[in-house]
Amino acid sequence: MKISLRIKIAAIVMLILTIGGSLTAYFVYANSSTALKNSISINISNDTNQALDKVDRFLYERLVDVQQASGREQIQHFLADPKTRTPDFSSRLIKQLNDFKVLAGTWGDLTLADTTGNVVLTTDSPKTATELSRQAEFNQLFQTSVKGQSSYSDVILEGSSGKPIMLFMSPIRDGESSGNPIIGVFVGELEWTSALEIFNGFKDVTGTLINAQGTFLGDNQLNTQGLVLTKDLKSSPAFIASRKSSSLAQVLPGLSKPGIPYLTAYAKESGYLDYKGKGWTAIFQTPQSQAFEPAKSLAQKLILTFLVMLIISVIAFIEILSRLVVRPILKLKEASGRLAVGDFSEPVEIKSRDEVGQLGTGFNHMADSLQNSGRKLLEEHSRLEASIDSLNIGLLMTFEGTEKLTYNPAVLQILGINPGATSVRSSKPLTLQTLLPMIKGFDLGSAIDNAQHQGLSFGGTQVTIGKKIINLSGAPIVSEDKVILGTIVIIEDITEAKIMERSKDEFFSIASHELRTPLTSIKGNASMIMGYYAEQLKDPGLKEMVSDIHISSERLIEIVNDFLDLSRLEQGKVKFKIEEFSLEKIIESVVYEMRAVLTDKKLTLSFDRMTLDSMPMVWADKNRVKQIVYNLVGNASKFTETGGITISASEEGKSVKVLITDTGRGIPSEGQKLLFHKFQQTGDSILTRDSTRGTGLGLYISKMLIEKMGGNIKLESSELGKGTTFSFTLPIATEELKSQESIEEDNKPISQYEHRS
Repeated sequence: MKISLRIKIAAIVMLILTIGGSLTAYFVYANSSTALKNSISINISNDTNQALDKVDRFLYERLVDVQQASGREQIQHFLADPKTRTPDFSSRLIKQLNDFKVLAGTWGDLTLADTTGNVVLTTDSPKTATELSRQAEFNQLFQTSVKGQSSYSDVILEGSSGKPIMLFMSPIRDGESSGNPIIGVFVGELEWTSALEIFNGFKDVTGTLINAQGTFLGDNQLNTQGLVLTKDLKSSPAFIASRKSSSLAQVLPGLSKPGIPYLTAYAKESGYLDYKGKGWTAIFQTPQSQAFEPAKSLAQKLILTFLVMLIISVIAFIEILSRLVVRPILKLKEASGRLAVGDFSEPVEIKSRDEVGQLGTGFNHMADSLQNSGRKLLEEHSRLEASIDSLNIGLLMTFEGTEKLTYNPAVLQILGINPGATSVRSSKPLTLQTLLPMIKGFDLGSAIDNAQHQGLSFGGTQVTIGKKIINLSGAPIVSEDKVILGTIVIIEDITEAKIMERSKDEFFSIASHELRTPLTSIKGNASMIMGYYAEQLKDPGLKEMVSDIHISSERLIEIVNDFLDLSRLEQGKVKFKIEEFSLEKIIESVVYEMRAVLTDKKLTLSFDRMTLDSMPMVWADKNRVKQIVYNLVGNASKFTETGGITISASEEGKSVKVLITDTGRGIPSEGQKLLFHKFQQTGDSILTRDSTRGTGLGLYISKMLIEKMGGNIKLESSELGKGTTFSFTLPIATEELKSQESIEEDNKPISQYEHRS
């Protein structure tokens, strides 16, 4: 008998949903029940920890009580001077102690004992107090307190009365004697029932406190006070489990009813501040049937609701599937088969206006779009290929799992394989095996491998191929879903650019050298005219002209020196004389030489001599360091109208850090981005240049100098209207640095120490 597709799908869906629904129902029940049980277990565990923490806090407060009481002057005088132990003073002191008990509300009797253990004063009967002082627990605590340390006991039974108490002791010192000697001990008897009242706040569980030996200390149940220190629980499963771990709640036999399973949580005492505890354990228990009954009931309601909704949903789904989905799916299947073989002629006919009808309409649109996209894709591919072929820069792509390369003709021209090639199809295909041996001095294969497998880019690598200087850079090709497909490599011929750069550097160097001689002559002659012919320059206009010549020559010499410094640094022609020296002498020299200039501007210049003198020796070039300090102080003076400049230092790791702080106008955030860049100046506007400030090379040159000496320079902070702080670091002179080969130096500054911008 032939069974229709509709019946088959309905039967399969029914079976799948029934099995899936049943499994889901089971997991819903199991997970919801487990989640609820875990929540209940966590709650009882939290209650256990909170209860024990409250006990620790309570006992810590009692320890603080005896420590504060032992410091009272009346008690110190009473023990320090036997003459004060009159009946009247003793009576007043006992009244004060009784008042202290009433205010605290938790204390039993309070006792004062001398350093030999004799009871001197007590709120209890002398006989009872003396009897207590002879107990072993009392003596053990007393010996600790006599040595100067506050102490406390475990729960003990008081003498013949047999009531459970805790003892707290604190040493009493003579505050008026030299050294504050210990003259006695303050003893407090804590009524243990007051501590157990904390457990009474937890009504829905049985809360039990057990000491480190497994002995019962009390619980929140009625009529159990007589069992304190007499009931042994060390063999109970709950106590044994608490000794082994600090896990969450678990089901264990009850402490009082071993035959009944209880949800059990336990917590170990950790102490609170000065109170370190005695290793007690709090155990909270509630019958398992009572604890998990709400969880079981709620889980059953959830599963019942879920099953009803599942059955209704399955029936509705099968009915809708039969009427609306099966037949349109068959039509779409037929159409997709035609589309797979490239037949776009016959559209899908689905007349319904619902989502399935929209799906059919969308399918037809997709077929039309695919047909149009195919044509456009071919056109775009042709345009892209033509654009890449026309590039002057070589573009090369590798793909994972193949040696085949995709590249443009510029790659062949730059590498000299086929200089006249206009298309990659006009020459023999290039592969990695033929490309890699051509690149000398750089492991291009490893760089491509790192890009394809680790996503690492590379760039700025220059190699020489024949007479050409080639710049190589590359990056991984990453898809939209972050999958690395291959690597793109840019190959650029920078031979002409390098020649132009070298010519520019040589021009700067030669021009700077040639300009210095006539400029120095102009400056010298102008200076001599002002110095030796000052009386003959009576005409104010002529005198101003000579002064302008002198100032302009100094400015030009400064600019020429900046250019010369820059040229020599960028060409690597600057030599350094690295040696061990103290920064304090360098900075002191700069301060001395610049103080007169700053005095004219009514600015102060100071440095922390003691701190600088305590700094370790640095390993650098004296002249270069002095030039950098001059530069930073000069910069600070230019942008400071009032206040002054401070130089300080600190040791930072293996370096000495120098800070130059001014009270000037500060640097705007836009200007801070321009710092340490060539020919860049800061100001109120980054679009204007104040030619009186300098060439914009000072910080750039300082950065190059400091980095070549193993340090760094940066802007520490700047706030408009409040000032700016720059810093630089230099390595501390160590035997390891001294043993290394020193950098040669001509021992001459590369320019005069002028104020730079």
